[in-house]
Amino acid sequence: MKPEEKRLVQALCYVLWPVALIVLVVTKKKDDLLFHAWNGLGFAIGALLLWIPIMIVYWISVIGQLASILFWVVVIVFAIRYALDAYANRPVNIPFITDFLKKNIKF
Repeated sequence: MKPEEKRLVQALCYVLWPVALIVLVVTKKKDDLLFHAWNGLGFAIGALLLWIPIMIVYWISVIGQLASILFWVVVIVFAIRYALDAYANRPVNIPFITDFLKKNIKF
């Protein structure tokens, strides 16, 4: 894979979780691509876990509906930020997720 293609796939791992899942299944060599795939998938799972309590409040009040919209805007902004960092070969450090993955998964 060419370096430009690799950087693009690394960036897509943060924006589209299925890309991260495909990279995890296909990649055999341990390198930066595998790190970004795990990190992107961890970001997606973390966002989903944080979204569940917001959805409970969503059905109770209008404030929950506004919180849900705001939450997804923030998630999209951070996903784009992490993707741009990955594409530019800058380190991507997602709070809690990156540290957890570095301790528990060998890249």
